[in-house]
Amino acid sequence: MQKAMPADQQWVQARAVLGVADDATAQELHAAYLRRVRQHPPDRDPEQFERVRNAYELLRDPKARAMQVVAGPNPSAP
Repeated sequence: MQKAMPADQQWVQARAVLGVADDATAQELHAAYLRRVRQHPPDRDPEQFERVRNAYELLRDPKARAMQVVAGPNPSAP
């Protein structure tokens, strides 16, 4: 069983999986997602495809992305 990682690390990892910057637009996220899906199709690389899909699902929500930008990567840090 994998240990759950903190939310800010999930965002960093998701951006790394898709290869996008912190301030990527919705269009850039979608283009990166499509690029990665072509590189890792589900029938050939299901594990990597799942990572790409999960990363896109996390980053594509505009409300969550806005909260991440406003709060910063770790709002509870001193």
